[in-house]
Amino acid sequence: LELLLRESPNVVSRQRLEIAIWGEEVPDSDSLKVHLHHLRKTIDGGFDTGLLQTIPGIGIAIRADNES
Repeated sequence: LELLLRESPNVVSRQRLEIAIWGEEVPDSDSLKVHLHHLRKTIDGGFDTGLLQTIPGIGIAIRADNES
């Protein structure tokens, strides 16, 4: 979350997020996907528009709907 907030509204790659969380020992599983799911439930739950956005093929960003 901290990295995403610091970089907002820029997109952060999946690889950069994994290294920020686990360092060089990135797990083989879909751990990042699970963490992002929990983060979405926490920060976007109850709102019509989510701030945590997946940009297919690029990465993840925290941004308002009208930011690019």
